[in-house]
Amino acid sequence: QLEKLMGIKKEGVTLRIPKKVVGVKELWQEIITDFVAACQDKEVQTIVIDSATQLWNNCHRSYLQELQEKQMAQGLQEKDWRSQLLSIEYGEPNDRMKSVIFTARSFGKSLILTHYPKDVYATRLTEKGTEDYRTGQEDIDGFKQTKALVDLVVRTSTETIGNQIQVKGKITLSGLDLSLTGMELIDPTWGMLEKMIKGVRGG
Repeated sequence: QLEKLMGIKKEGVTLRIPKKVVGVKELWQEIITDFVAACQDKEVQTIVIDSATQLWNNCHRSYLQELQEKQMAQGLQEKDWRSQLLSIEYGEPNDRMKSVIFTARSFGKSLILTHYPKDVYATRLTEKGTEDYRTGQEDIDGFKQTKALVDLVVRTSTETIGNQIQVKGKITLSGLDLSLTGMELIDPTWGMLEKMIKGVRGG
């Protein structure tokens, strides 16, 4: 498998990564089974998904696996299998991710989704035509509708002060109270944010 991943030549033949998606649908189903069980558990108050970037990847890849399995059932050869989703086919994965967020909310659970950052690109006009460029800003990497569905988005970072590493946080989006947007936090914890949310909601 490592040889396939790295494209190593073996006996004069370059091994390649196969098109077939295997095990992702099953992994998604296991994650959702555990997630629903946690939502139904009265002893559970907070659910953390680390990372939601990878969860989104599993979500749309699992749907691709389903489409491939339909093609295999139809007798299509590997060369004709789907290797990625079309833009219009992301509706089903989008609905599945929204269901995760809405399910936690319907059970009254606090849901924490961690994400990797990604660079934000924009398009500009140059002498040679248009080109994409990095704006220097970052966004959360994963399900695009996440920010429209959550109460808070907190960007965390670290800074070395002397021999100590300090964790910082900045609220980049607040659906609870616009005045919270831009607030900077030192050593942010979920307990800190929870108190803030309860304060805004009036308990």
